[in-house]
Amino acid sequence: MGKNASRGNTADSSNLIRSVMEVFQQNPFSSFNYKQVSARLGLNERAGRDRVRLVVERLFMGKELVESKRGKYQINTESERFKRR
Repeated sequence: MGKNASRGNTADSSNLIRSVMEVFQQNPFSSFNYKQVSARLGLNERAGRDRVRLVVERLFMGKELVESKRGKYQINTESERFKRR
């Protein structure tokens, strides 16, 4: 990856975080694994799914998502981001 390729990652990353959160916010009582979230976002190639997996893990570590079952997540209804809706 060249220097220029990494410059847009911050904007892309924040857009992806927002898109992943929207999937969970629109379905607050449903659980999804990263592949299901990827499919809802139309990211069917491996690289896209891997990026979604990293975002989901990051949101889980930041307590925006909770793990309902092993590998399945849902929105944390106690999070500040959810309460601001």
